[in-house]
Amino acid sequence: MLYPVLRRRSPRYAWPAIRRQPLLLLAVVGSKAGTLAEDVLATCEIDSREYAVLEVLSRREGPLPQASIAHEVRRDRTSVMRIARSLAKKGLVLQLADRQDGRVQALAITRRGKETLSLAENNLLAGAEELFSILTAPEVTWILTQLARVL
Repeated sequence: MLYPVLRRRSPRYAWPAIRRQPLLLLAVVGSKAGTLAEDVLATCEIDSREYAVLEVLSRREGPLPQASIAHEVRRDRTSVMRIARSLAKKGLVLQLADRQDGRVQALAITRRGKETLSLAENNLLAGAEELFSILTAPEVTWILTQLARVL
């Protein structure tokens, strides 16, 4: 069963306005990239929120408290609890009581979670190649460098 993809509504602007207004152009490109990213992640049966949690867990040794995950992915603890339940149901994480404080829930990524994350990362790279297919490698590098500066 494929994971249902939440589709954001793509911004609707007239092409002359998009060409004239840099912010509108970025909004349309961002929407296209976001939709492509969600579609790519859906092939791995996860969404971008689940990807973010798996990515955080993959960089840590051992379980990580849900509050720490929430801080790192910039989500509230209730949202992370919901994401954790979904990931646990799929066998991608284990939900554990924290060793130092039994009231605190912690998450640990499973082998299946690591495999899903690896597949998702490869698919995201392929999606980026698709998005930038009309550009040369130096153009892609330049654009990504400039966008990173804006963030």
